[in-house]
Amino acid sequence: MTDSRNERTLLSALLVCAVVLLIHGFIRGSNTLMALQVIQPFFVVSLSIGLLVLFRFRLERLAEIEKRDRELERHERSDSVLFEPSDETAAMTLDRSRSQFERFVVPLVAPALALLQGLWAWVLFRRLGKPMDPPSDSMAVAAFLCAESFIFFLFSRYLIGLSRRIENRWMRGPGVFLGLNSLVCLFAAISSVLCSTGFGAADRMAGILLIALLALLAVESLLNTVAELYKPASRRRSTVSYESRFARVLTDPALWARNLAQTMDYQFGFNVSDTWIYRFLSKALVPLLIFQLLTLYGLSCVVFLDPGEEGILEH
Repeated sequence: MTDSRNERTLLSALLVCAVVLLIHGFIRGSNTLMALQVIQPFFVVSLSIGLLVLFRFRLERLAEIEKRDRELERHERSDSVLFEPSDETAAMTLDRSRSQFERFVVPLVAPALALLQGLWAWVLFRRLGKPMDPPSDSMAVAAFLCAESFIFFLFSRYLIGLSRRIENRWMRGPGVFLGLNSLVCLFAAISSVLCSTGFGAADRMAGILLIALLALLAVESLLNTVAELYKPASRRRSTVSYESRFARVLTDPALWARNLAQTMDYQFGFNVSDTWIYRFLSKALVPLLIFQLLTLYGLSCVVFLDPGEEGILEH
């Protein structure tokens, strides 16, 4: 895998995440929305995992280039050489550096994430008890959060799509967490809209739920660390213990479909997922859900007045 397209794609996503994180720092200075503070740890975690995967891809690519160059040099070397260089003389190769990084550094990411997420959730939870000023410009913040959610959604779907190929398997971690960023931004935007309509408790409720999600991810990272210790040594060569299966369930609908298909195949005793009706329903499910959501939203915009009632049209 000597192609650097994965690195360029990840770098683009990380730059967007870093820019959003900087903008959030400025917005937080002029707004007291709790949701703005709570979603910041998710951005930091995504940025950290993206940097880790970017470094893994780069080390693997450079190690393969080095290995290819050494093979070429070995074939082109003159037969008059008296002594063949042994592998021990190449102890400081990039391939050795990569193996050491995979063995000692990558497994430490999951416990580091558990500690970071747990401490951040605790600090944010303690801030909930402090009095805060009423939030301002909630609609402007909601518009900004919706734009963020859309951008993160595009990057997430692209990275998750790339990760379905075995050589791009590490893309799944950043893709899943960017998808989680999209969801939390959308959730925070909804709470901001509710705050602008006079439902001030929505921001606090959103903060509590997002803090609980952050704590849940910390517990999952800790459990992944424990599970990694009991893995056979042969399966630790390409660990992805820093990935979150819970976040993947939330952000990757294809995982739901695969789990449902496997359950149905097991229960019925034959491949239900290969039948035409299942394929039709799997393709029509998402458009049907979107149509239902749009219909519900359209019905909420219509008000029926009985005889003798009056209504007020607000702009």
